[in-house]
Amino acid sequence: MMDRHLAYYLTFAEAARDQLQRPDGAAWFDRLERENDNFRAALEWSAAEGSPGGPARADVMPGTSRVEAGTRLAAALGFFWILRGRGRENLPRVMALAALTPPGTAVRARILASAAQILGPMLGRHREALSLADEALSIWRALGDAHGIAIALLRRGQVAQGMGDSQRSLALLAESRALFRELGGESGPEWPMVLLLADVTQGQGDLDRAEPLYDEALAEARTRGDIHAVAHGLRNWGRIRRLRGDAERAFTMLRESVLLLVPFKDVRCAYTCLEDFAAALCEHDRPADVARLFGAAEAVRELIGRPLDGGLLVHHDRAVASVRRRLAPEAFAAAWAEGRAMTMDQALAYALERPAPA
Repeated sequence: MMDRHLAYYLTFAEAARDQLQRPDGAAWFDRLERENDNFRAALEWSAAEGSPGGPARADVMPGTSRVEAGTRLAAALGFFWILRGRGRENLPRVMALAALTPPGTAVRARILASAAQILGPMLGRHREALSLADEALSIWRALGDAHGIAIALLRRGQVAQGMGDSQRSLALLAESRALFRELGGESGPEWPMVLLLADVTQGQGDLDRAEPLYDEALAEARTRGDIHAVAHGLRNWGRIRRLRGDAERAFTMLRESVLLLVPFKDVRCAYTCLEDFAAALCEHDRPADVARLFGAAEAVRELIGRPLDGGLLVHHDRAVASVRRRLAPEAFAAAWAEGRAMTMDQALAYALERPAPA
């Protein structure tokens, strides 16, 4: 019975993955959320055949073992886990599967890429992710699997970005993008590659190169009806407008981004948006608002176990120091605590209610 359960939820997750970047993607994320307990049970069953007293090896589909089905399920759920902050809870299940995979096999490369995705982009544990992404890339290169190589290069590029190596990240992402194009697609497993390249370029501080990349990414996303990618691009392009001194336009773009993101219940983007709202208000004599927003962002990050890193950390520390100087210690602590006490939805609503910088 559990084999049929695993087969059903694998088929469902792989079909859903193809819908997540379409106009009704938010509804599909909600469908996946409603089945989260079933996905957990299916993953645990897929790893059980290697445990003492566990079930014997069997195919849950023709030619697909339980372990292979589990690795495919983890790969299909990756984007859902990112948006809904479920990477930390599923990391033990993914690592249990990885322990059952034979060296040098495609099934091992697939689960290592999933683990690297959780450890790096989801949890910020980039050094742990590095060795997993490298092993996955090595295996797929040895097997000559072009699609696998493109995925591993993407993971490796994301890890390099998280570790602050922008040049390496750009090179890896460009190589991944070229492979995806050869295979007949421009998109990686989650993001249009041009959007990832724009993010890294912005992180380097090269705003002149990043802006046309965001322009390209937004045009492509709107053509596809990929609302989530549009929201992501608007938020980060708005950050460029703020850095260029156009606070009012930056705030407008950030609001538009959040309004698009709210239906997705995107935990990861929520804390980034709250950080950006706080930064946008920081220089406009609104220190209590800023402290509340930073406190709310901290609470969301703790919920998913994701520290700040890279450029966000630099801007965060600078802005928090500025707010501390402008508020009495008691007022700062009270505003921060008020922000931490908000739910994610309350914090986003609070941010949207703030008047734009004059």
